Amino acid sequence: MASFNDAKCWMLNGKKICRPSWMKNSYWILGSAGVIIYSDGEPAKVHINQTNAYDWEIWKEKKTLSDEKESMGTSHDFWYKEDKVKQFIRELKESEFLNGGMLGLINEKAGQGLI
Repeated sequence: MASFNDAKCWMLNGKKICRPSWMKNSYWILGSAGVIIYSDGEPAKVHINQTNAYDWEIWKEKKTLSDEKESMGTSHDFWYKEDKVKQFIRELKESEFLNGGMLGLINEKAGQGLI
């Protein structure tokens, strides 16, 4: 992470910049005539506080879980666990969650090593 002065240098060298608090796939880039452009192609509105920040970084595309799943394939352990979590959430919604049955379901799933 760096200062806005560092971020300006990165933009002058063709890099896209962002801050960690920004939404996924949001960045600034230097456009023609030195105008800072937002990721949607519109001129950026720079608040003075942005220039005082020290958490600037070079933007890296942030992939969604779906993108990652597609690139890794469906047989990977992570996706198996993700599917188990989704299954647990579905079961939780269908259970007696609102009627006080949640504790029993959580204990059951914990005993099975699912949570």
